[in-house]
Amino acid sequence: MEIAGGFSLTLLPHFLYYLSKDLRKELITVFESALDKMAENILNLDEASLASLWEKYKTRMEHFETTKEWEKSVIIFFIINAVRVKNHIFNENMLELQKKHDKPQKPPKKRPDLKLVK
Repeated sequence: MEIAGGFSLTLLPHFLYYLSKDLRKELITVFESALDKMAENILNLDEASLASLWEKYKTRMEHFETTKEWEKSVIIFFIINAVRVKNHIFNENMLELQKKHDKPQKPPKKRPDLKLVK
């Protein structure tokens, strides 16, 4: 990914140390924005479709090569797993909320009818 002036984002971590505090904050904001856009795109992917690709990328990842394609395969494999884990956690929490919602509510405890005796 490139930003103004054709500067590659992949080189930025190496140069962050030498930049002013304000410029570092601005660049981190750019990183966060890029990650947010990627996450938004990933959330739009269908888990069932991703699941069909899981084995392909698992196999590619297991056969190490010193290539950009191998590196991308590793990232894709973990993106697929991230979506699966996210959906698993989401479903577990939804089930838990449903159980709490379906549970009959206990009637509130009434204060006992007591009278002050002197």
